[in-house]
Amino acid sequence: MNNHIALIGMDVGNTNLKAVAFNTNGQVLVSRSRPTLITKRAKIYVRNRVWNDLMDPQLLWEEIQELLTDLVTQLGKVEVGGLAVTGMGGPTVALNEQFRPVYPIISPWPIDEADTPLASAGDAFLYQTTGYHLHNSPLTTLSWLVRHDSQRFSRTSLILSVESYISFRLTGRVLGEPSTASGSGAWDQHRRQWADDIINLAGIARNVFPPIAEPGTPIGFLSPQVARTTGLPEKTLVVMGGHDYLCAATALGVTKPGKILNVLGTYEIIASPHPQEQLVYPSPVDLIDDTHVYPGMRCLMFQMIGAGHLEWLKRLLTGVIADDSARNLQWEALQHKAAMLKEEDMENLVFAPFLFGRFFPDRCIYPHGAFIGLSDRHNPEHLYRAVIDALSYMSMEAFHVLKGVIGAEPSEILVTGGGVRNILWLQRKADFLQTSLIVPDIPDASALGAALLAGIGNKIYNSLDDGINAIRVNKSVIEPRGPISDQYRELFLGWNEIIPRKCAHFQPMMVSHEDI
Repeated sequence: MNNHIALIGMDVGNTNLKAVAFNTNGQVLVSRSRPTLITKRAKIYVRNRVWNDLMDPQLLWEEIQELLTDLVTQLGKVEVGGLAVTGMGGPTVALNEQFRPVYPIISPWPIDEADTPLASAGDAFLYQTTGYHLHNSPLTTLSWLVRHDSQRFSRTSLILSVESYISFRLTGRVLGEPSTASGSGAWDQHRRQWADDIINLAGIARNVFPPIAEPGTPIGFLSPQVARTTGLPEKTLVVMGGHDYLCAATALGVTKPGKILNVLGTYEIIASPHPQEQLVYPSPVDLIDDTHVYPGMRCLMFQMIGAGHLEWLKRLLTGVIADDSARNLQWEALQHKAAMLKEEDMENLVFAPFLFGRFFPDRCIYPHGAFIGLSDRHNPEHLYRAVIDALSYMSMEAFHVLKGVIGAEPSEILVTGGGVRNILWLQRKADFLQTSLIVPDIPDASALGAALLAGIGNKIYNSLDDGINAIRVNKSVIEPRGPISDQYRELFLGWNEIIPRKCAHFQPMMVSHEDI
């Protein structure tokens, strides 16, 4: 491999925007990031309802250009061998005939799923075809807009994933790929094509969805204007990327049954690959079935709010400190104190990690987080430990359910994402799972997966396996300590007592401790 060539992975995340240049062995040359919060300035009104703090597509594009400009400045005269975009997968951009956004970036907004044209399809049929339920399919939001905002929606002539939108702004060419098409909820997982019947039921014209090519397919060169703005060479080849967690899975070699990927970020993702032809029956829980970036594979996935709860707690406990460095030092000191606590020190305190609603084992969009058993004996370190243990317990439940679906113990669990810097979280996860966790030393696995695809598009690698094998990475292992006591685990059953009335249909499926 030529290590004097830079492959750029752009990662459009929910928390951060990243541009990372790697050499052909997967080593980071330059990395730049910006908070996604900068772009969340849009709002929309529909039928007396308002959604605030939505991502503005134009602001997103402006931030991407500035991010690339910064990256190029730091990269210097290194030859750029290609660029690919990865990101959230499900959110979409609706464009009019002049390629201007009709809406802010559209995601699964909290709506009444039954009040959509798509509801007539039936949940089992939707899941068997697309791998998404009615309540977690981004297509459901589009279908709701068709019914309740028809005049504005009628101006839509093109619907793109966020990744395809950025690639379009870079090149002027429209193209999609299966993993992000899958994330839209409008993709037929078995036929590997747009789900025409379901799109028709949603009330959407089929021709608004882009043509599809495989990840790693060249899209085109940078437009001259983008090249001038960013400083990238005009001959920079832009290549089709993919869904972020699936790009990460590919970069880390989680491409075959047996291995499990655990992404610790604002969202926590637990994912397990399975063959394309393997039929997965409709799931009673929010188990998504996506098309993998890796050829011939799909991927079962649980998604929950993870570090989002820790970010909230940090604001709560350190928000009065004006200096960022001082705030971080206090947060680290709090983590150290929390790590010293024993289960009996918690004095029956547990946290219900549903500040943003519940994603597992079923979905309740209404926030209902709580500290249960809180008393005057508790200090900030107890709150910190309670949040960490709650996230670890929820992971334990999700792993148990996933293991039952795939019918086997995982051969490896690989953990990645910004959360791996939190040593206490990793250790408690291993303790609750009573399983070793493998932590690759790759700070931006999703961006690296996109960079591998850029290398394939520019024929630097012969195949994804060739690119995966070229990566040089160190790995650490987190070993579990003694098992969690039954008495402590029983405290988490208190979660069931705080389900809001609006989610009265919700039937909690807690893991039986005897089964673990």
